[in-house]
Amino acid sequence: MGKVILGIVIGLVLGVVGAMTLGGGAAVGVGVATGLTAGVCTTLKGAQAENLITAEQADQILNRVNFEMASL
Repeated sequence: MGKVILGIVIGLVLGVVGAMTLGGGAAVGVGVATGLTAGVCTTLKGAQAENLITAEQADQILNRVNFEMASL
């Protein structure tokens, strides 16, 4: 009986560590993607507000960014 409980405890610990490792990596990936998207959008809005680029140029830049990100 003691070996069964020890096996369950070890299995739970390994499962939690594995889930944290895999889940943490996914969370970091989502955070990076969200931050990158927010940064690009903010930069483009600022450039448009300063009349540095037109709406068409902003669309062209966003399309290029999407293409580059998809290729990664």
